[in-house]
Amino acid sequence: MKHIVLVSSVIFLGMLTGCKKNNPPSVTPVLASAAKDCLIQSYQTNWTGTYGFNNNYKYDNNSRIVSYESTGLSDVKITRAEIGNPLDSAVSSIAFHQFNSAGDPSILTTTYGFNRDGFPQTLPTTARLSLTKIHNQVSTTIPDYEDHVFTWSKGKLVKVEETSPQPGDWEWMLTITYNDKGNVTSIKYELTTGPRDAVTLITISAYDDKPNPYSAMAYWKFILPTRWNISEPEPLIVALSQNNPLDFNFNDQSSRTMKYTYNEKGFPITKTYTNKNIQSGQTATFNETYVYTCKP
Repeated sequence: MKHIVLVSSVIFLGMLTGCKKNNPPSVTPVLASAAKDCLIQSYQTNWTGTYGFNNNYKYDNNSRIVSYESTGLSDVKITRAEIGNPLDSAVSSIAFHQFNSAGDPSILTTTYGFNRDGFPQTLPTTARLSLTKIHNQVSTTIPDYEDHVFTWSKGKLVKVEETSPQPGDWEWMLTITYNDKGNVTSIKYELTTGPRDAVTLITISAYDDKPNPYSAMAYWKFILPTRWNISEPEPLIVALSQNNPLDFNFNDQSSRTMKYTYNEKGFPITKTYTNKNIQSGQTATFNETYVYTCKP
């Protein structure tokens, strides 16, 4: 999320037209198949141009997600994520394989560190990102591309801090708040180096009472395609929450409202949402669909 504060509102509005030491609680991850009745298999948008994409998910025999593919972005033709180990093992990593319009691949690998405190399973406290780019079959790797530090409170992720050894790169921080149902009420993005006058605030006022497509995946927030990028904030809002958001406000510049239809298990199968430019009043409506495998 390099310099995202400069472009985040531009990207979202564009859719209208086309101390870092902390001790997280011990957590035993619950498999999607045991916690919920449905496991998401695919996700599709009817967006056009830059913003249209489809996701397809693959799982192991224990219903742990092991990879997914995201296709359709104009500048990233294919994003393939491969999870090296489940995020409750001692060493975990995820590799994002991306292909730009010229067909040149890049691989962004995130390795998570854990504060284990004698427990076999805990939430990650740190992450290190390395970046490999390949051009004309020549590989170039930046081993310390970014570092992330995670702060937890009562089992909820409340802060993400990015530190980067790259010269001239601005560092950033996300601060997250929740309601008593475990749903995000705000996400604040701000720079911790460089200019400090640009702050992005996203607020959410309402949710339904149904499980969201990823509510059974405790670690989806660490492996979703957009990761911590808030230029299109809804995937992160959903990944951090239990239910489905009904609205959000993006820095008092734009807003979104959502409506859902559900399957017999209560999971959303369609979503219709409307983006609004608060200044101009211009609106645009889009649709998304979800496919699951469900227990009988």
